[in-house]
Amino acid sequence: MVDGEKDINTVAEQLSRINEQLAIKNRRYNRIWKTIAIVIAALVALNILLFAISAVNVAKLITTETETVRPEK
Repeated sequence: MVDGEKDINTVAEQLSRINEQLAIKNRRYNRIWKTIAIVIAALVALNILLFAISAVNVAKLITTETETVRPEK
């Protein structure tokens, strides 16, 4: 029985180490995905901002009065 208990303790220690390694790996994986999501969200926000700025500039161009010069005959 003593050998069986030692084997169980050894297996438990190994499982504990594996569990810790997997927890570290999962934290790293989640951190990477969170970083990717933040970068994508920032790019989307930047695109929306640039679109809004260009829409305002186009609206200014359209509403600006233009003068037509007709050549004399």
